[in-house]
This record gives sequence, C-alpha cells and structure tokens, in this order.
Amino acid sequence: MGRGCKPTAPVSVMLTHKAAKWRKGDVMPMGKLAFAGSDPGLPPPAVPTLLLVEDSVYAADAIRLACRHVGLRLRRAASLAEARRHLGLYRPHAVMIDVGLPDGSGAELVAALAAAPERPRLVIATSAESAARAVAEAAGADLFLEKPVSGIRPFQRIAEAIGSPGRPASENGSVTPDAVALHQDLARLDVLIGNGPASAAYAAQFAEAVARAARDGALAACAARVRRALARPGQDIRAEMAALRGLVRARLAATPAI
Repeated sequence: MGRGCKPTAPVSVMLTHKAAKWRKGDVMPMGKLAFAGSDPGLPPPAVPTLLLVEDSVYAADAIRLACRHVGLRLRRAASLAEARRHLGLYRPHAVMIDVGLPDGSGAELVAALAAAPERPRLVIATSAESAARAVAEAAGADLFLEKPVSGIRPFQRIAEAIGSPGRPASENGSVTPDAVALHQDLARLDVLIGNGPASAAYAAQFAEAVARAARDGALAACAARVRRALARPGQDIRAEMAALRGLVRARLAATPAI
C-alpha cells in the first residue's frame, strides 16, 4: 500500500469550545500533571505543533500525512506516560488524544489539559466509538473526531483554530497510511492476544480500532465478538480470542513488514 491522497466525502467538524477554568483546590486527574505550558515564560514551538497521543502506528501515520499536508508539525506519544513526558518538556499548540490508551483513559488527560492554567489552544479527543464523544466533551474537549480520522480538511480547521494559516486544502482528500505501519499494529496485537486474559479487553479494543482504520470489516466484527463475550461475566472467551488471533496472523502474512 503506497502513500497518497484521494478525494473523499466532506467531513463535518464541530468545535464545542468548553472553556474549562482551573481553580486552586480543584482535583486534577492523573495527579498533578507536569505541563510545560504552566510556565508562561516558555514559548510554544515556532512551528505550529500538534501532540498526538495515539497507540496505533497506522492511525498515527494517517494523521502525520494529514498534518504534513496542512503545515502542522506532529509529535507522537503512544501512552499517557509518554504524553506526560512530552508535556513536561514543551508546550504544544494543540493536543489530540485517543480516549482508549494502554495505560488508562485519554479522557483523564483531556480533563487535566482543559483545566491547566496555560492550556493548549485546542484539546482534541478521538475514538473509534461514537459513545466516547459525550465522555470527551464532559472532560472538556474542544473537539471530538470519530475514528478513522483520515480526511485532510479537519486538520486545516485545526491549523486555523490554533492561529496558523497552514497550507490551504483545496479539496478534502483522504490520506493513505503506509502498510508497514499496519503490519506493526498487527504484530503488536498478536503479542497482546498472546498475553492472555489480562490483556484481552485492551487487545479487543485495539483490534477494533485498527480494523476500522484499515477498513477491515471482518477483523472489526471478530474484535466486536470478543468484546461482547468479555461483557458476559464468566464467559469462556478462548474460542473468540483464538479466532481473533487467527485472523490477525492471516492479515500479518498479507501485509509487508518493511
């Protein structure tokens, strides 16, 4: 699978702009976030910068291509812990956070940033599940994007919202991420499934998100069956997990590793 752009349907973007106010004594989720933006003497990067907190390499590659198209610099963290380290070093203009992360809920980071004294200009939440919109907006997200996020136009809107003219998007094209990135996600998923029941819930969630990004209906349906089985207390999920692993390995064999 190569990289490129192709036309797609217009994407509707709604900025909710919940102006969360931080008050002394309020409880900030995730403890006390070390956020470089709390130092007013520290300027943001010279180039408009989006910090992406996203565990999927494939989804991140699509967003990287879209950001490059509109002139945004992208930095990525794959977990809440990595995001904390980034935010302790520099002040991004905008932060885009996946709600479902390997070490906790991205909604906690949304709430922490929305309440920070020197918040990013835009706090964005993403999820493959439409039900996560209400959670993200309640946490203080300015914008919610449902995955897969592959259109260029939303990123032009983001560039404009953070005060950057960016590069005009003449059409709302969609980007095609590298198939090698998909292979990396599938390889990680195979390891997660092999970790057994302790990782089953996150593995199924990650599998469904990757499947939607890759527009793989069969893989998405298989992951959804695992999640339904997990929702039934006492349910033996070995058959569902074996089916998921078989499908993941078939996809691995069909995608390039390099």
